[in-house]
Amino acid sequence: MNRLNRNVEYAMIALQHMAKEPSGHLFSAKGLAHDMKVPFDPLSRVMQKLAKNKIIRSEQGPAGGYELICNFSQVSLYDLIKIIQGPLEIVRCLGEQEACDLSNSCELKSPVSYLNEQLIFFYQKMTLQELFSQTIETKKNTEAVVL
Repeated sequence: MNRLNRNVEYAMIALQHMAKEPSGHLFSAKGLAHDMKVPFDPLSRVMQKLAKNKIIRSEQGPAGGYELICNFSQVSLYDLIKIIQGPLEIVRCLGEQEACDLSNSCELKSPVSYLNEQLIFFYQKMTLQELFSQTIETKKNTEAVVL
C-alpha cells in the first residue's frame, strides 16, 4: 500500500553505508553502487539530489566524491522522502497536478487527506538517526538470540 519509492531506499542504504566511515571520507557514486549492489544511474541521481539538499557534500575532480555532512538526528524520514520523490501523496487526487475523473462524486478525499496528513506527521517525527538505530538494535537482538 504505502511503499517507499526505490530511490528512497537507495538513499537510505547509501546514507547508512556512508555513516559507517569516519567524517571526511569521500565516496564515489560508482563505488557506492558497486558496494551496495544497486544500479549506478539511479543512485547517481539520488546522490545529486542529496547533495543539492545539503545532506551530503559533492567534491568535484579526480579525487572527488560525496561526503556525509548531515546530522541524522536533524533529518526526518519525511525530509528524505520529499528530497527524493517529492511530497507524499498516497493517492493521485491529493497532488495539485492530477485531475481526477471522480472528483465531483468522490466522498473519500477528506478521509484520505486526513490519512495522508497522519502519515506525513509520522514520517516527520521519525529521524534518520532513530530509523538507522533500529537496524543496529535489531541486529543486536538477533545476535543475542543466536548466542
